[in-house]
Amino acid sequence: PRRPPVKPQWWSEARQNLEEDRHRQVILGYQRWTLISMQDIASWCCDGCGRACLAIYIVGNGIIAFSLQSLKRSEILNM
Repeated sequence: PRRPPVKPQWWSEARQNLEEDRHRQVILGYQRWTLISMQDIASWCCDGCGRACLAIYIVGNGIIAFSLQSLKRSEILNM
């Protein structure tokens, strides 16, 4: 049985950022985006220069947060 992964530091920061933003936009690198669908997230490149970026997708009252560089496109689409 695999142990559940420990949420990294950016998870709590992302959650705080999301709660502070009433327009349901999130921070991706230095730019702000409104997320439309998981397909959109999967098709996005990082910020074009290889820096790690953070994406947050809102589902009902919960959020799914992950680093784009840590997931393959197929893994994102299967979430």
